[in-house]
Amino acid sequence: MGVASTTLAKLFQRKALGEGSGGLHQPFSYFLPVLEELFDQSLAVIHDQQQDGHRPAWRERFYGECRSLRETVEIRLPVDAEIDLQEIGPASANWDGQPLKVRQGEVLHIPCCFVEDLESDSITVLCEENSRDVSLPPRHPRTRRFKLRGHLAEALAKYRALRPLQHLSAQGMVKRDRNAALESLCAHLYRGRDSRRRPFFPNLSSWRSVFEDPISIDTSEERPLQDKAAYEDFPFSTPRIEKVLRLLEVSQDRTGIVHGDLNLGNVLIEEFEGGELISHPWLIDFARTRRDAIAHDYAELEVDLVTRLMAPEIFGREWRESLVTRAREFLATFDQSALDFPLTARRDKRLEFFFEAVTYIRRKAAEAGIASLDYQALLYFYYLTVQKITNGCERRARERANRVERELQIIKTSSGEKQKSRQRQRCIGNLQRQLKEENAEAQRASWQQLLCSLGGLNAYRFLKTKKVRVSASMAARIKFIDQQGREVYLLVRNERRRKQGKLVFTPIGGTIRLQGGDEIEKVLGQLEVEPEAEITKGSRPLRCRLPAFRLPEFENLWLAEVSSRLLLDVTQQVVKRVPKELRNGAGEPNFAGMVCDYDLTDRIGARGELTRRYSMVFDIELNQDVRAQVLKHADRKGLLLATNEEISLGHSNKNGISKAILIGANAKALLRAGSARLINKQVPLWQGKAK
Repeated sequence: MGVASTTLAKLFQRKALGEGSGGLHQPFSYFLPVLEELFDQSLAVIHDQQQDGHRPAWRERFYGECRSLRETVEIRLPVDAEIDLQEIGPASANWDGQPLKVRQGEVLHIPCCFVEDLESDSITVLCEENSRDVSLPPRHPRTRRFKLRGHLAEALAKYRALRPLQHLSAQGMVKRDRNAALESLCAHLYRGRDSRRRPFFPNLSSWRSVFEDPISIDTSEERPLQDKAAYEDFPFSTPRIEKVLRLLEVSQDRTGIVHGDLNLGNVLIEEFEGGELISHPWLIDFARTRRDAIAHDYAELEVDLVTRLMAPEIFGREWRESLVTRAREFLATFDQSALDFPLTARRDKRLEFFFEAVTYIRRKAAEAGIASLDYQALLYFYYLTVQKITNGCERRARERANRVERELQIIKTSSGEKQKSRQRQRCIGNLQRQLKEENAEAQRASWQQLLCSLGGLNAYRFLKTKKVRVSASMAARIKFIDQQGREVYLLVRNERRRKQGKLVFTPIGGTIRLQGGDEIEKVLGQLEVEPEAEITKGSRPLRCRLPAFRLPEFENLWLAEVSSRLLLDVTQQVVKRVPKELRNGAGEPNFAGMVCDYDLTDRIGARGELTRRYSMVFDIELNQDVRAQVLKHADRKGLLLATNEEISLGHSNKNGISKAILIGANAKALLRAGSARLINKQVPLWQGKAK
């Protein structure tokens, strides 16, 4: 029996969506063995190759690696500006990375940049702002992209006078900025089209109730805004893009080796001639493989699944407003549970397949440790990327169709004996067939753009309405070397969990309590914070909920500035939490760093809720007598010495106990402090001992 290879896209089209001859409607469970092997083996092998240290310490620009998750997204957006190049020279050695002011119609001087790409008539350069020592995390890393055009740029690109990553300086007139590019994209989508040719697109003003945040566009500049009303409601307008970019600054950023171009066409599946699948998927096309956030692969695969396979015929036969409404409502179900999936959609096997496929990808992303906020933010930008690409495809298809239509019109109106020839009739037939194909391609690209607009709308709505639980705690890191020469950490029995009937060991410490009264309430009110606990004895536990878009402000304006003043109070709280039998032999706490991460809490009243954890870790040294007592009698005093592996696994089997001893998830901060991203980018504020 022969074996044939096919892509995952063609397999889904033929066996799940019923396209082509002999099309079937297999349930999603039919493809589970192949997908399980794809995610749990093929992708897991490369995703688990995690990198140590900050991104700037290991990134390689030649392979497209960036300094932050925000940067990996931003360099794929439309360029910051298109410049008519006037001068080019060596890079300036005195530039300190200050932000550049880009204004349309003015001359821009770029002191230092390097070549990213050379095209036939233009040069794309990257400029890194706010660069710092690679040993420290940058405050707001940002890479600006500029496209150099004009006669000088065309000559340099034509004769390959520049090499990749070559550093240089450039100066020229800003012809077009990113705002203008997005505005033109919006106008191209929703205005100036022939309604007889182009499918229906909704009135964007009807989407305002979804956004709930009408934005004001600055029209004080000389450049005219093409369509202010439509641009305000466009899902990918500049103010909304900036909001999501700022959210990526506080991302979890779980890094590994990513495929870089994981779409349904780059996954090969083998099957026998009889149609039986072989559970050995193959990944191909590793040209964009790099070290980056593994969320890229999952988000890109979902966007490709929706935009490549979801045809308009699934929602209706005619292009009407009801078709767009049904498509929009169906895409919104991806953020719901299976119990909320409408019964009307279950009647269509194709819709049920899409729902199960998308929820499966998202479940695998969650199992890989990807927070829902990071995932939705990347979905938003991948929809924008596909919309930008398909917009160009549609425009070129329309141009080809217009050219063919003109040729067809000329031949039909020509006179003479040649009109009756077979050759003329054959030529007319070929042109008509070509015109039909070009119009079909343009319509397909138009539908894909609509799906991207709806997908970006749903992702932004999720981020806009999402409330994130925040919990800040302190932890004492006390290290030992056990008899086997292993490094172990001291944990204590959690009394609160013990009262609930659970034996759980956690680090010495607890929730941070903020002192300050009215001042704290004022700051919390400005950030739209909903406190989880009331003020008791003049202080409040730092456990609250706030909108997702407020997280960057919470970190930069609250923790980064205020917490340095509260460091003394937190240090005193740590000392009070140290058990009495250890306190006399404990040295002065030394701040080791703050670790931030996303997690699903198991706290009563908020169980299963997405939580942003901030852990302030302090190193405490014990004298020799106390250390000897702990090593000898740890099990009798409600203490536990856990290794790195046990803390990572979340349980321990010490002392021959058959039932595993649970270790709290907050203990992982002990392993990451000092190597993870500090919440305070002003690192010198945190260095040294607390006095």
